[in-house]
Amino acid sequence: MKIFGKGMSEAHKQLQEWRAKNQSGFIIKLNSLKSGVLHNTICKHLGNTDWEENQMNWGSMGNTFKYCFDSQKEIQKWMIDHSVFELKNCKSCKPLL
Repeated sequence: MKIFGKGMSEAHKQLQEWRAKNQSGFIIKLNSLKSGVLHNTICKHLGNTDWEENQMNWGSMGNTFKYCFDSQKEIQKWMIDHSVFELKNCKSCKPLL
């Protein structure tokens, strides 16, 4: 698991590089300490991997924490270890656990 986000130097750039190299992976954006939304790495809600920080005033992927995983098994273990009890699938990319 990799974490990218708020307060991390070059978080947007590093997350975009990770997405480009791990296109079959998954990303969780937490809404609270106990719930979040699961996306495929290449979900359209996350933009394309060429999108540069603040390009066309779109902001930064580094504004909120993104938890990045290589497999669904890794996500399930992380959810148990961190007591995350509600994980919704993105309605666009529908990654399903």
